[in-house]
Amino acid sequence: MFKTCDKCGIAKPIEQFHVNAQCPDGRKYSCAVCENARTKRMREEKKKELADNRVTYEVKDHDYMLEEFEKLLVLGVKKGVIITPKDIGKLVDGWNKIARIQKVV
Repeated sequence: MFKTCDKCGIAKPIEQFHVNAQCPDGRKYSCAVCENARTKRMREEKKKELADNRVTYEVKDHDYMLEEFEKLLVLGVKKGVIITPKDIGKLVDGWNKIARIQKVV
């Protein structure tokens, strides 16, 4: 038994179509080759989209970190407090938590 693929238009044996119980004949409308190509293309697009978002977050977080660091330095100078590496480490840990929350949301 043969079926014509909706994507490539080639008649192929029905075994070359993935199973889909929602279709009338129990097989997908596109053949396995076309379906695999579509899945790969979608995966690459999603990967690129996530990479673009990651760059946006890094730039956004970097700007935020610089602003907070400047505030900390100004506050330290005004109060006559010496800022230690331990203080900076605590601040960086806080930024990392904020960055993780922003990426999840």
